[in-house]
Amino acid sequence: MFGLFDKDSDGFTKLAGLALLALVAFAGWRHLHPKTAFAADGADPVWDNKVARSKSEGKPGLVLFTADWCGACRALHEQVLSQPEVVAAMAERYTVTVVDLTDPNSPNGGRAQQMGVSGIPTLIRYDVDGTESARTHFLPPAAMVKWLRVGE
Repeated sequence: MFGLFDKDSDGFTKLAGLALLALVAFAGWRHLHPKTAFAADGADPVWDNKVARSKSEGKPGLVLFTADWCGACRALHEQVLSQPEVVAAMAERYTVTVVDLTDPNSPNGGRAQQMGVSGIPTLIRYDVDGTESARTHFLPPAAMVKWLRVGE
């Protein structure tokens, strides 16, 4: 590949080629898995209020991207998020923000794009400083509670 693995290439050329390949792979990974922040931006008062509440209560943020028309989202709500142990884990430990993507013309679509959300449902967990710590899509109730507790 571009002389990278040719037998007659010198060691420096191979090393430079591997470094370039690693850099491209890292850049691609960062593009596909962006780290986001749970921070006020002045674009949405509801979002900004949730961020302020999270900071004032010293709770990490949990953001759910969902839509009424999404079958997987409805299943997540019915089978997981409505379970008492999940409800308790979310309420006790997090400031929960729901971003509704039901209306494709809503500004929430821009928020989803800004946060690197490419499919729904998506849950993004933030630490108390507002730094993204993990993402998930659909977990059974016990696994969801465990995932939520890891973020404490």
